[in-house]
Formats: sequence, C-alpha cells, structure tokens
Amino acid sequence: RMEGLETYQPVEAHIVRDVGVGAAAAAGLDIFPVSVAAARRAPGWKAMVGEVMQQAALVGSDLAGIWKGLAVGRLEWLTATTATHGLKTTLREALKMDAAAGGGGDILRGDENDAKMVWMYTMASQLPPCRDTAKAWQSAANIADPLQPLEGYRAELWDARRAEWAPLDVAVQAAAERAGTSLDEAWVM
Repeated sequence: RMEGLETYQPVEAHIVRDVGVGAAAAAGLDIFPVSVAAARRAPGWKAMVGEVMQQAALVGSDLAGIWKGLAVGRLEWLTATTATHGLKTTLREALKMDAAAGGGGDILRGDENDAKMVWMYTMASQLPPCRDTAKAWQSAANIADPLQPLEGYRAELWDARRAEWAPLDVAVQAAAERAGTSLDEAWVM
C-alpha cells in the first residue's frame, strides 16, 4: 500500500475490482503482471505516475531511468522464457517420469540441478546481457545449437564446477533479478 500518495487510492480500487485480477488469483496464477495491466488501465494511472515522478525528483531519484531498466530487463526475460518454455517443460516432465520409474516418486536434487543447468544455459543464449557467457559455455560443453543443447549431450562436459559455468550462472541470476523474479520462480512456472 502506498501511504501518503493520494492518487494511489483510485488505482488501488480499480485493481481490487478488476475481474482479470480476481480470475488470476482464483486460478492460482502470478497476479503481478495482471495487476500491473489493470493499474495501467485505471482512470487515475497518469495522475499517480505524475505524483510519483514529482516525489522522486524531490529526493533526486532518476525514477524514469530505473523504470526503463526494469522494463527492458522484464521484456528480455519474458522473451527468453517464452523461447525456452518448451525445453523447460520437456525437462521437467522427464524428471517426473524418471522419478516415477524409480519407484520413489521424488525427483532427485542432482537430476533437477542438471536439468536446470541445461535450461539456464538456453536462457542465457536468449538474453542479450548473457550471450557472451553463453557462448563461452557453448564452446566448453560442445553445444552445436543453443536451442537444442541436449543434442550430442555429454554429461562430463556439463559440470557446474567448470570455470566457464560460474559467470553464466551469475549472469542469468542477475537477468532474473533485473526482471523482478528469480530462477527458482521461473523454473516452476
């Protein structure tokens, strides 16, 4: 809740009454993007943004620059998650099938970490700030096609202890943070 910001109340009321926000919440979906979209449609949106910008200027904040960085990061992240969603789904389904075939039903942590590594590399290949680190890993793991990283897969090359992995791991986590999310949140969606 934004205390002391008079123009927020009409926007908040619009979000609370928005049917799409309620439907997303009822379905157990991430309501953040739906709430943001509803807020932007609110009659008081422009007035609220203007007031926030005035407050930011009073304290010397470059809020417009910060918002631009967040917007760019979010768009890059959404593009990458869309491009890699099929692979992530395939990897997660394979983990479930392997766990069920093993009789225990539980996914082994090491197997999940290996699957996440493959997905993270593919994400890095699609994220502009991560492309150099992805290329270094592509070379280290002998990957021919970034969107088909399992073709010619050799487990011994996909070792998170290799020097080439750490920069990729850090870069993808930073991209997730710029987008306002985390790798763990993205993995389960």
